[in-house]
Amino acid sequence: MIVPIITALSVLLVFAALYFFLAPESWTFKKRLKKYASRSNAQDIEDNQKHEKFSGSISQKQSANSDFVFQKFVGDPDSLRAKLLQAGLKISTTEFLFYQLLIAAMIVCGTIFLVNASPLYGIILGVVTGTIVPRMWLKSKIRKRIDAFNKLFPDAVDMMLSVTKSGLPLINALQSVAENSLDPVKSEFRRICSEVNLGVQLADAVGKTVERVPSQEMAFFAISISIQLETGGSLTDTFNNLAKTLRNRQDLKRMISSKSSEAKMQAKVLLGIIIFIVGVLYVMDPQYIGVFWNDETGKQVGMGLIAWMAVGFYMMNSMTKFEY
Repeated sequence: MIVPIITALSVLLVFAALYFFLAPESWTFKKRLKKYASRSNAQDIEDNQKHEKFSGSISQKQSANSDFVFQKFVGDPDSLRAKLLQAGLKISTTEFLFYQLLIAAMIVCGTIFLVNASPLYGIILGVVTGTIVPRMWLKSKIRKRIDAFNKLFPDAVDMMLSVTKSGLPLINALQSVAENSLDPVKSEFRRICSEVNLGVQLADAVGKTVERVPSQEMAFFAISISIQLETGGSLTDTFNNLAKTLRNRQDLKRMISSKSSEAKMQAKVLLGIIIFIVGVLYVMDPQYIGVFWNDETGKQVGMGLIAWMAVGFYMMNSMTKFEY
């Protein structure tokens, strides 16, 4: 009983050290903010300048610490920052790394103390799970957000087409989408309008949106806006042609989805059959199926089967994806 308690305390100490090493704000800075919160406005202005310098130095040091950890153990932090923006998540790269480590620690402790597996298998499974599962979840979030954007974007283009037909300028068309559309289109166009109001060129603001929403539909829109701003021409014709292109792409995507639905259903049925058979065998004879987690050889065979199943489902999923 003492070993799990010591292990849990060790894990908590490790995560506490990581928090204080990589946290975006220091406790000292928070105390200073509370200390100066009740002063007069004139004094607050002077103190805020000091706070900004102090905060900037802290954020630079902690950003350097975070980047150092990522470069040593994870990789390029800029790539992960871009993916977090694409997924629409309001967390930092440091927090994402913390969650990865937390998942890995939970898997290691659960495998060793609950399943009674060897520490080596627990560490391997924890490292693999903590590395792969959060990244797969992040990719899933990005894909869902892009799909939601692409689904709503043709209606947004039709809205801009209606505004330009009435004779209003392009910025009014963008503002109409930012006010009347749904997320994630609404939030992205609201950001475009905010950047334009701050002095950013419209083409640059739309180009940055392509980095946050890496879809062909948004790329078509950015190219159309850039060409139209450089060469001029009718905005109505531009939006009309773009709306037709986006509608045709949606029809093509529906056709591809219907053609590949059979293979996806086969994968789901196979997975369901495996789970059903394992459950039935466990109910009929627990000792017969329990060899996969009670015997050392059975554990190795079970982990190998799970790995092969994961490879097979990954290959089947890759075969049902098409670039168009």
